Amino acid sequence: MIGVFGTKIDIPLKPPKETEFLSYVNWFLSNILVPYPLYIITSIDKNGVPNAQPNSWGLPYGSGNINMFLFSTWAQHHTPQNFFETKEFVVNITSRDVVKQVMKTVEHFPEV
Repeated sequence: MIGVFGTKIDIPLKPPKETEFLSYVNWFLSNILVPYPLYIITSIDKNGVPNAQPNSWGLPYGSGNINMFLFSTWAQHHTPQNFFETKEFVVNITSRDVVKQVMKTVEHFPEV
C-alpha cells in the first residue's frame, strides 16, 4: 500500500493478540482505513491559542461560489471545540518536502 506522501508501507492484517476493543478500533483506523491524503486542520481558540490537527479523513466538495471541506474528528479534540467557539478553521494541504514539520502536529499538546 502507498501511505502518506507516497511512501510504501506494510500493513499488518491482524492486530496484536492482546489488543482490547478500543485499542483495536484505533489500530484498525490507523492501519487499515487511512489511505487518504494528509491535511492539517489549523484553528485558534477564543484566546488566540493556535492548534494544528493532522487529519486524513477529509475531502473538498462544492462548486461555483460554494466551496466546502468535510472532515471527521473526535468531539473532544481542540479542533472542533475551537471551530464552535470561533466559527473558523483552515485546511492546509501538505507536500512531501515538509514531512518532518507535519509529523510534529501528531504529538499531543495539552491545552494551555
